Amino acid sequence: MSITFSSCFYVVKSKFEKEKYIEWMNNFISMVNNNFNLVIYTDNKSSIFINTREKPNIKVIVKEMHNFYNYKYKDYWIKNHEKNIYFNHDSPYKTSWELNMLWSEKVWFVSETVRNKYFDTEFYGWCDIGYFR
Repeated sequence: MSITFSSCFYVVKSKFEKEKYIEWMNNFISMVNNNFNLVIYTDNKSSIFINTREKPNIKVIVKEMHNFYNYKYKDYWIKNHEKNIYFNHDSPYKTSWELNMLWSEKVWFVSETVRNKYFDTEFYGWCDIGYFR
C-alpha cells in the first residue's frame, strides 16, 4: 500500500503564532519516511520556512492564494468573516479571512496532487501541517 498526503503552510493570521506552526510542521516533516509521500502547498513568502532536507518523497508546490479555486469568492469570504464573532473582533482566536478560505481549499489541494501525480500512489489524503504537535 502506498499513500501521498497533501498539506499546506501559509503565513496568515491564525489561531497560533507562525513559530508554533513551523515547529509542528518540522515535526511532521521529520516523520516523512519511505512509508508515505508528502506534498506541501505554500506561497513564496511562506516557503522560506520550509526545510525538507532534500527528502525525495516530499514535494513543495508554490501556489499563491490568488490561484486558489476558492479565491474567486474573495469578496464573500471577507464579508462572511466580518460576521464571524468567534474568529473576529476581540476574540483571542482572531484570524484572517484568508485562513477561512484556506480551510476550504484542502479538498482542492488533494485534487491537484492526484491530478498532477506528484507521486503516483494508490491512495491520497489530507493531513494538517500542524497535526503532529
